[in-house]
Amino acid sequence: MRYGFINKFGQTLAADLAAGATTMTLDGGGSLLSSASADLVYALTLVEKDADGVEVGWEIVHVTGASANDLTITRGQEGTADAAWPSGTTVELRLTAASLNNGLFDASATEVELGGGQVVEAADYGVAIGVLSYTAAIEGVSIGRNASVWSDYAIAIGRDAESSSMYGIALGRNSSTEGDHYASAIGNSSWAGSNCATALGADARVRSSAPGSSALGFDATVASGVTGGLALGSLSFVSVDGGCVIHALPYLPAAPIDDSYYLTLTAANATRRSAPQVALQTDILDLTDANAVVTLDLPPNTLLFIDAIDIVIVGSDAPSGSPEISIGPDDVTPAAYLAATPVGKTIVGERETHAPIIANGVAALRVATSTAGTGTTYQARAIFRGYVMEL
Repeated sequence: MRYGFINKFGQTLAADLAAGATTMTLDGGGSLLSSASADLVYALTLVEKDADGVEVGWEIVHVTGASANDLTITRGQEGTADAAWPSGTTVELRLTAASLNNGLFDASATEVELGGGQVVEAADYGVAIGVLSYTAAIEGVSIGRNASVWSDYAIAIGRDAESSSMYGIALGRNSSTEGDHYASAIGNSSWAGSNCATALGADARVRSSAPGSSALGFDATVASGVTGGLALGSLSFVSVDGGCVIHALPYLPAAPIDDSYYLTLTAANATRRSAPQVALQTDILDLTDANAVVTLDLPPNTLLFIDAIDIVIVGSDAPSGSPEISIGPDDVTPAAYLAATPVGKTIVGERETHAPIIANGVAALRVATSTAGTGTTYQARAIFRGYVMEL
């Protein structure tokens, strides 16, 4: 049995209520109790007052049905006496000991429903809190408007959050988990759509049939069908099994934020001053267009120190001719980093490696086709290998 509650509900008897009677009539407000049933009762208190308005007598009744202002009741609840009450008697919905002990805090209860939530009968030990929240699984917990749980031991917290994965966790507005088990989606509109998947961050997504994959960061995504993928960082996207894409630029920091503090945490502070090497890739350069240009800018306050330049063929259909490329910071000095150099490769996946002209750090990169080749498709990317340093 559950208890229903209505804020500030108070009426009076419209007719005398005899002792033992199981129907009482109010002067209004009966429609507010229309959801009453044997499973959902409203505990009303009839109050006797003396001439000074002091309460001197009470009877608690349970409303188990309502038709307009005519209420079906169970008399003399919680140790109060079944008595006769005259027309005009005050009737109020009050918080009672039983509604607390047996409704909200009963340790033996097998389900908890609050604020309009619903736990289906078969969902032992389920919890549903919030308007239209719904739990249909063993030990499921749904908290928030329209939150819902459909698999055992799952949790959904947040408006419209939904967990359909056993042991799944959906945390955040519109967050969602699917797959058979162990999916976790944390963040607004995050989605973990596969077994053992993790989506962390607003709009982070692991799509369906991508088991064991993780997407961390705003709008990070692992594509459908990818096994064990890792998308790390805002707008990262992984489409290869076991692939890892990191949308963050590793760089040598100018200095730790508080060097003295970090020195107290570790004997070797070198890790605070290290970064892995990077490979920066340009957009596709059309080798059949003599005016083709692609650019790559470093973040503010950083420099790239180039160790090598790779030219990789990424598109090839009847290529011919002798295309040349040059690399510099801008169109004023377009060959400052690499003089006009012929491209001798024609097959997709072939690579040429060149040494940069300069050893100093650069802040901008411009790759241009200085002489065009021919072909239906003849394309390349420039890849710069080196390290980035913060100024």
